[in-house]
Amino acid sequence: INIICQEAEKLTELINRFLDIRRLKTDRTRIDYEYLSVRELLEKARANTRDCKKHHVTQIDCQTDAAIYGNRKELNQILSQLLENACRYSPQGGKINLTAQSNEREVSICVTDQGIGIPEHELESIFSPFHRLDTGDTRTTGGVGLGLCLAREIVILHGGTINVESTFGEGSSFTILLPRFTEKEALRETTKKIAEDS
Repeated sequence: INIICQEAEKLTELINRFLDIRRLKTDRTRIDYEYLSVRELLEKARANTRDCKKHHVTQIDCQTDAAIYGNRKELNQILSQLLENACRYSPQGGKINLTAQSNEREVSICVTDQGIGIPEHELESIFSPFHRLDTGDTRTTGGVGLGLCLAREIVILHGGTINVESTFGEGSSFTILLPRFTEKEALRETTKKIAEDS
C-alpha cells in the first residue's frame, strides 16, 4: 500500500509539472506578484526539501537584504527544485550551499553541491524537457526530467537567467540572476510582456 501511495504521488507530481509548463507557455500574463525577501525564500526552500538526508549539510549564506518582485509559489518551486536536485545527485552527502548576493540591478542566488557533477557534453541539454542525467542507475535518482525545464521557464518570465557550471565528479553550481525591480519598473515590465504576447 505504501508503494502504491508513493507511486500515485509521483504520478500526480508529473501531471502537475506538465500542467505548469503548459500554463507558463500559454499564459504569459504575470499575476500575484509581490516583493519577497530573498532570505525567506532560501529558508523556505530548505524547509520544504524532501530529498535532503542527514548526511547532507545545507548551509545558507544570504549576503543581501534585497527583495525580489515575483510570484511566491513559482520562486519557491524553483529553489526547492534546485535544492532537491543537489541532494539527489549528491548520494554521498557533503555540503550544499545556498548563497545570495545583490547589487543595484540584480539579485544572484546560487545553489552549489559536492555531488557527482555533470559531464560537459550534457550541460547544454539539462534544461531540455525530459532530459535526465545518466547516473548509471535511474532508480536511485528518480524524476522524469521536467524540473529544470520548468525552472528555466519561470526564471525567464521573471526577467532573469539561469545557468550552470559543473565539474564531473566534483559537483555543480546553479546560478539564478533576477532583476531588482522598483514598483514602477515592475509595472512597466509586466505591461511590456503582456503587449508582446498579445
